[in-house]
Amino acid sequence: FEHRSAGYAVDADHPQFQAVWGGIRREIAKKRTTKRVAPLLFKDLEEIIGMLRPDLPREAQDAAILAIASGGALRRSEVAGLDWQRIGTGDDEERTGYLEITEDAARIVLMTSKASQDAAVTIVIPRKECPTIIETIETWIRVGNVKPGMPVFRAVKGRGWSANPQSPYKGVSWNARTEKWRAQAMVAGKNKPVGEFEDDYDAHVAYCKARGVKPKTRAEAAKVEFSERGRIQPGFVAAVVKRRVKQLLEQRSKQKGRKKPTAAEILEVTSKFSGHSMRAGYATSAAQNDVPYHRMKGHTRHKSDQMLNIYIREVDTMKNSGLKGVGF
Repeated sequence: FEHRSAGYAVDADHPQFQAVWGGIRREIAKKRTTKRVAPLLFKDLEEIIGMLRPDLPREAQDAAILAIASGGALRRSEVAGLDWQRIGTGDDEERTGYLEITEDAARIVLMTSKASQDAAVTIVIPRKECPTIIETIETWIRVGNVKPGMPVFRAVKGRGWSANPQSPYKGVSWNARTEKWRAQAMVAGKNKPVGEFEDDYDAHVAYCKARGVKPKTRAEAAKVEFSERGRIQPGFVAAVVKRRVKQLLEQRSKQKGRKKPTAAEILEVTSKFSGHSMRAGYATSAAQNDVPYHRMKGHTRHKSDQMLNIYIREVDTMKNSGLKGVGF
C-alpha cells in the first residue's frame, strides 16, 4: 500500500515477487496455526435458552443476545451496536444498525459491517423457521422495556447469575436449606440476620425497617435497572457466551448417568468459546442440515469462500468420512 501510495507500480504477479511471498507464507505456516473457536450449535443454544429464566432481566437479555447472534450469524460488534426499531438520536460511533420485529420475521438492518462498508445489509430471521429465537428476543424487549431508538442491549444491574431463586429487593437472599427468603441488614457495622419469610417482599420490608429506610414498592422493584455504561460493549457478548456455556455444562453434569466434570475440565471447555461462537454455530448447524451453500453465504455475508468452506468441510468429513463403511 505504501509503495503504491508513493506512485510506484507493483506487479504482484512477477515471478520474483511470488517466490518471496511464497517463502514468507511457508515460514508463517510452520509457526502459526489458525485459532478456531468452538461453535455454539443450535441444539445447545436451544437448551441454554430453555434453562434461562425469562422473568429475570439479566437472564432474559443474555438469552436474547445468544438468540439474535446465532439466528442472524452476527459478529459481536454487530450485536452490541443494534438499536430497537430505528436508529437512535445522537452521535454514537458504536451503533451498527437496528432491529425490528414484524408478524412474520425479525429484520436486522446493518448500516455498516465488516463485510459491507458502503451499503446497508438486511438479515431476515423468519418466525416460521425460528419461533423460539424471535420469542426470546421479544421477551427481552418487553422485560427490558426497550423503547424505539434505544440500544437493544444495555448492561443490566442485579439478578441473573445464581441458580437459586432471585429477588429484586436489596438485602434479601434465598436460603436453600430452609427454602425461605432471608433478610440481612448492616447494623452497627455488622451484617445481622433480620428474619426469614415466605414472601421476598416481606423480607425486604423487614430489611428496610432494620435500616430505617423506606421500602420499595413492588412496582419499583420490578423496574429493570441499567448501569450507567449504557450500550453493552462487544466484549460483553463473549462473556455471556462463556458464562452460559459454563452454566450449561454444570446443569448437564447434574443429570443422572452423566459424568461430573471437574472445575478444570469445565474451564478448559468454556475457554474454547468466544463471541464468534454463535456465528460459527450457525455455519456448522446449517452445514449439518445440508442448507445450500449460496443460502449459507448469503446469511453469513462472508466475502470469500475460504472460511465458510472450512465449516462445510469439517461437517462433511464427519458425515461422509473416507472411512465410512470400511472402519472397524
